[in-house]
Amino acid sequence: MTHRTNQSGLTQRFFEEVLTPDLESDKQGSSARVKWVARLTSITGVTIFVLLAIEGLSVPAISQLFTLHVVVGMILLPVMALKIAVTSYRFLLYYLGRSDFVQAGPPWMPLRLIAPLIILSTVVLMLSGVELMLVGPHGASFTLWKPLHQVAFVVWFILMVPHVLAYLMRAVRTSFGDLGRLQSRSYKTSTSSWTRTTLLWVALGVGVGLGLRITAYEPAWLNAFHSAFHGHIH
Repeated sequence: MTHRTNQSGLTQRFFEEVLTPDLESDKQGSSARVKWVARLTSITGVTIFVLLAIEGLSVPAISQLFTLHVVVGMILLPVMALKIAVTSYRFLLYYLGRSDFVQAGPPWMPLRLIAPLIILSTVVLMLSGVELMLVGPHGASFTLWKPLHQVAFVVWFILMVPHVLAYLMRAVRTSFGDLGRLQSRSYKTSTSSWTRTTLLWVALGVGVGLGLRITAYEPAWLNAFHSAFHGHIH
């Protein structure tokens, strides 16, 4: 009975997290840097969600959409790095006891516990994907990186589901609000929003550059897909 009660309470609390309209750290009364971090985290998170949706849609037709899959994957690298950096900054200042971050409070405990695992699985997933691209389908270490990439994806996906459900609605709301501040009459407000938007665009630009560079390794993969397709027919 106690176990069922605890499970029911956990489920209820999770839905409360999902349906909360605003980020705690973006509410009135929070310090400027707490809001700055919350808004940058939100806009990078929403961008990552959109890019991952495109990445996921390319998987079933990977042989036809391989270029898209690779380029989007490379764009994700610096954007994810930016999000990891800003969230790590928030946690660092919270655990260092900075009063404004302590007042804003940490995320809900279960979400806080899985955050390091999400970061670790994200790093393994992305780096193994890059290594697979570089070594090619016939490389000596292909048999190492392929299963690692697949396992990392499964672990990452399981961890990301509750994370996305808990934060997506709030992140979208916060991001649209921040974009609206670009045209604010307040110089300080608009400059702050433009700085965050510029950081995101720089990360996206770096990702596009990486994507274009790594397409040089595509021919080996495209030939492998072509051979596999014709081998399947015959």
